[in-house]
Amino acid sequence: MKFAVKKKSGFISFDEVVKIYDANGVLFYFKENRNGKLHFNLPTGIYSTLNNLHNSSIRNYKLYKLPKGNNIKTLPKKFRIVYIKNPHKCSVDNKSHTIYFDLSFKKSPLPIKDYIKLHELGHYFYSGEGQKSEILCDLFSANQMLIVGYNPSQIRWAQSGTLTDSNTSLERKEKVYNHISKSFL
Repeated sequence: MKFAVKKKSGFISFDEVVKIYDANGVLFYFKENRNGKLHFNLPTGIYSTLNNLHNSSIRNYKLYKLPKGNNIKTLPKKFRIVYIKNPHKCSVDNKSHTIYFDLSFKKSPLPIKDYIKLHELGHYFYSGEGQKSEILCDLFSANQMLIVGYNPSQIRWAQSGTLTDSNTSLERKEKVYNHISKSFL
């Protein structure tokens, strides 16, 4: 079944496993249904699934209370995404409003790309403080994803697909995981 979501929407499924694909046929959402009824959101987009989905209320999540930005720049209305060989995986040029993804992310699932993009946009608010800025940008990204309709499991998946298992990355993963595991209202 192919379907369009015109605005953030809630769904319920009673199927044992839910798999939803984006417009390009790439896995977008995957979740085992351990409680008999799975309640989740989808952001705006075109999707396909073999699951039985029922419209429902939006699933609300608690957002992380972020501090005021330390280096605030105005977010652009438009920005470019460019895929290049990037040793930093991803970086943002705040002057030209360009996000430079490494080529390795070109075929990545949308939740991973959106997580990275939103993290980089977080640098319009938080920068120049090393690991602290990186963690705040991760939390900014997680909040924005929840706002537009992603689910905590997708944020966790996105982090796993972007961050390594180095000590600094593990600290970042743990901070976001601690928040999203407590985000259920």
